[in-house]
Amino acid sequence: MTHLILLFTFLTGLNGGNTGTATSTGSSNLLDARFGRLYGVVVDRATREPLIGANVIVQQTATGGATDLDGKYKIDNAPVGVISVKISMVGYLPQVRTDIAISPINPTQLNIELESTAIELNEEIVVEGELFYKPTEVPTSLQAFTYEEIRRAPGAAADISRMIMTMPGVVQTTDQRNDLIVRGGSPAENLNLVDGFEIPNLNHFGTQGSTGGPIGFMQTEFISEATFMSGGMPARYGDKLSSVLDIRLRQGNPDAIAGAFELSMAGAGLILEGPIGANTTYLLNVRRSYLDLIFGSLGLSAIPKYSNLNAKVTHTIDNRNSLNLILLGGIDEINFEDDPDEKDPELRLSEETDFYGDQYLAGLSWRHLFNNKSFGNLYVWTTRNHWDVKVTDVFNQANRQMVDNESTEFTNGIKYEYSTYLGRNLELLSGASVKQVSFDYNSVIAADTNAFNRPSEGYTQSLDQSSTKANAFSQVVYKPTDDWKITAGARLNYFEALRNEFSIDPRVGASYAILPYLNLNASWGIFHQAPEFLWMFGTDKHNLALTYIKATHSVVGFDFYPDSDIKITLETYLKQYDNYPVSTEDSVISLANSGDDYGPNGLGSLISDGTGKSYGVDFFIQKKLTDQFYGLASYSWSRTRHQALDGVERPGSFDIPHVFTISGGYRFNESYELSAKYRFVSGRPKTPVNLTASKMANRLILDQDRINSERFPDYNRLDIRFDHRTWFDSFAIVSFFELQNVLGTKNVYSVQWNKYSQKPVDLLQWDRFFIGGVKVEF
Repeated sequence: MTHLILLFTFLTGLNGGNTGTATSTGSSNLLDARFGRLYGVVVDRATREPLIGANVIVQQTATGGATDLDGKYKIDNAPVGVISVKISMVGYLPQVRTDIAISPINPTQLNIELESTAIELNEEIVVEGELFYKPTEVPTSLQAFTYEEIRRAPGAAADISRMIMTMPGVVQTTDQRNDLIVRGGSPAENLNLVDGFEIPNLNHFGTQGSTGGPIGFMQTEFISEATFMSGGMPARYGDKLSSVLDIRLRQGNPDAIAGAFELSMAGAGLILEGPIGANTTYLLNVRRSYLDLIFGSLGLSAIPKYSNLNAKVTHTIDNRNSLNLILLGGIDEINFEDDPDEKDPELRLSEETDFYGDQYLAGLSWRHLFNNKSFGNLYVWTTRNHWDVKVTDVFNQANRQMVDNESTEFTNGIKYEYSTYLGRNLELLSGASVKQVSFDYNSVIAADTNAFNRPSEGYTQSLDQSSTKANAFSQVVYKPTDDWKITAGARLNYFEALRNEFSIDPRVGASYAILPYLNLNASWGIFHQAPEFLWMFGTDKHNLALTYIKATHSVVGFDFYPDSDIKITLETYLKQYDNYPVSTEDSVISLANSGDDYGPNGLGSLISDGTGKSYGVDFFIQKKLTDQFYGLASYSWSRTRHQALDGVERPGSFDIPHVFTISGGYRFNESYELSAKYRFVSGRPKTPVNLTASKMANRLILDQDRINSERFPDYNRLDIRFDHRTWFDSFAIVSFFELQNVLGTKNVYSVQWNKYSQKPVDLLQWDRFFIGGVKVEF
């Protein structure tokens, strides 16, 4: 289904409407009062106990307040615009949060977790790096983002996954999708968490058996903060090999109903939030695309239809107990039809595709504070992912159906995590989870030949089955002094469907402050991931012999803070793979090279005999917004190698040696902001086309003897974005526009065979493209 990218070249450029909160303007129509409300709660990071008397100071005005008996604070005279806030308390490491956007229309929420220190600090001591808070349990490979940093990122289209693509060690393989290729790993190796709940995919039109897609369905304005870990994750995170995206949602406005209506090329959306009684708040967003309503009337085909819902309800039972209910869901539909009247043969489709999908996550969590040293979190959730895909060969008059796949995957899970302080310098975190996973696969795949012109047996699968997955972990964080931070733990994994049902993952990491502004960090760990459900149950019963995939991470690096608002990191890593599923039908195919395309990821007869490795160096520098300028730059050098059943080690499909990104912006005043991003990526590996065989078969046939021996041209792209905001007496108008691929670079994504013109055709990425949007806040 490679022709799907022809549509998503257009679709993914449209998701720029989540413009969020920005800065104020000097228009004469604005409110005379240039103040807004900042509120939130400050708690101990380890115990979640509310901190009484913590100081919250707006750095631009030196005004602020202290937290009350419940750890809550409220600042009614926060200056409108983008501000920085310092949070401090004796006995805790201070934090400075930048990019806090204050509006006179709606209050801004900022919740803070402070980490205790082994020595008594007074509020006058300056701690280097306090603008770049990093949890003690994660010594390496972590980056944290605020909502405002995600919102304003040029070229990201307000999609958190696309924002993460600017981070070191992360590769973007195509403009049309937001798959995360992390340190050479497949997109199937990434873990997504939202408020502690696992969600298989965060995207519309998501790939079955992987984690990416063309457009995210998370409402950016709901995000309080997000952390991204690209390696060496502690023991609490498991069943994925490469990365963790941990998203925390904010709570609704507790004082009054507020909202916004947004309209962009991505769709129309409504956001509402407010209180439900004295102790309950809600957040609600609904969005629907409308391109089908416009272009459908013109008789155009292949117009995407999608809608999504994001909701969160928070109920405070008392000062020791709270409940959170979240609901995330999306519905997708698209139909590709060939136009027999099209005169350009390169625009004809030889296959027609009908796609329908839906998914949701519903979860309830309970947080209980036992005392001032311990707390627990209980999570109960359910997820559903459903695909209904039909592919028909219309080039031949017989209209042969190539694919008829209706698949549904369910997960019902329960998880409990307990954290306790065993002493001022020692924290213990333990937890366990049990998941009941169910699969309902009804698929018919026609016999065909593969990309190397080898016969591929068709199959019919009708299966309704369930299995149990479980895990338990324990980890300790020890701080003998403020110079040393040590994390050690282990994780036990269980999957009933595997013959070797258990695996164990030891992890260790440490950070040492060589100087107050220079840290040496290291981590090592073993990671196991159960094969995707589709790989085991989707086609061949012999795939039940698959075992856990194993990756061993070794990471060493530095954090350097040359100034209070500048952070520089340098890391080197080695990731070694074992037991990766590889094809028994074609000895050169490893699933380590798949997952970033449309259609099911990983069909056919498989065996766990693949090996591989990825190694490289990541460099990153970031300047926080403390004046008018902000920016970041990253450079990654890496190599990735994989070995399939033929025993030949060759470059992996995600072996992309050089990736360079520079992004930044300038706020001219409270109204106007200009930002830009430039990205260079080495050409991804390419297998040459066997032109003679392709012409004889009238289909794309690759040269099996030269797999990944060549490369596509290098990728270059420049994006420029402009933001503006205006406040009136009772509402605000936010607008933005963005020009993507300003230089009009003809970046090549892949090669496809056109049966009508009987020749290979380069599939190009985005051309020069303009997007814009407007939002009304009330």
